[in-house]
Amino acid sequence: HCKHFLSVYFFSASKLSSMSSYRKCLQCKEVKDKDTHFTIEAWKCDVCLGGGGAAPASTPARDAAPAAPASGPAKPTQVSAPATTPAPAPKAPTAPTPAPAPKAPTAPTPTAPKPAPSSEPTTTVAASGGFVPPNCTKCGGQILGPALDAMGGKFHPECFTCCICGLPITEVDFAIVEGKQAHEACRPKPECVKCKQPIAGMILTALNAKWHETCFVCIKCEKPLAHQKFFIEEDDSGNEVPLCEKCTPKPEPCFSCGQPVDRGIVALDATWHPACFVCGHCKSALDGPFFPKDKIPYCSKECYLAAM
Repeated sequence: HCKHFLSVYFFSASKLSSMSSYRKCLQCKEVKDKDTHFTIEAWKCDVCLGGGGAAPASTPARDAAPAAPASGPAKPTQVSAPATTPAPAPKAPTAPTPAPAPKAPTAPTPTAPKPAPSSEPTTTVAASGGFVPPNCTKCGGQILGPALDAMGGKFHPECFTCCICGLPITEVDFAIVEGKQAHEACRPKPECVKCKQPIAGMILTALNAKWHETCFVCIKCEKPLAHQKFFIEEDDSGNEVPLCEKCTPKPEPCFSCGQPVDRGIVALDATWHPACFVCGHCKSALDGPFFPKDKIPYCSKECYLAAM
């Protein structure tokens, strides 16, 4: 009975305002007023108990009480409708992705024309040592390649030319004509002072004249003197001529000291050293007139008389 009462009370509390004024029949499920008689044992109204009256209208399934099992009163259960999962909405058809439009051909970017190579060499400074190419002595341009160092200057190989024919000089040996370079073949041939023939090969310059090497010999014994020590003597015409050491006259001894005299003073039929030619009395140097006596010079008359 307590369970039935509680279930009725729970329902009445949610629907009705007072338990003391209304009752609900457990059979017909109708709410009766306070004057209706209820049987406490079954909680049925007098109409249901006496069989009188119309059957109550059927109530919705949600208000029907579940049948009680044989073992005891049944617990009220709530029947819930089965949950249904809504069908997914059909996807809208997607439009096909349009193919990318072909790119318009781009005009080639104009490039500036490369400057024509200049014939003038540019200055290039080496980073390692700060080297600046030298300038050619002839054309003044910078020498960026091989350079010739000759005649106190620097030249392009094609600028080092012969002063006579104008062609480049490629030989290691070249001639110098009036202070300028020239081919050996282009050089004017000087005349040998002895044989009076042009000198085509090596020229030997001595005694202010040009000689063949084979023509420069001792004037007495004709010994070759090229690249040798030689002595100079005047011939009968007053010209200087070469002499070898053997043919050179030996110097006469000094009349005063007796030593050989290379360059001295000839006086009183004798040869003197300049330092030995002095007054015989006072020993002063004689650079003017003197008074001789017995091959002894005196500077004055007084020294001359004093020596008597």
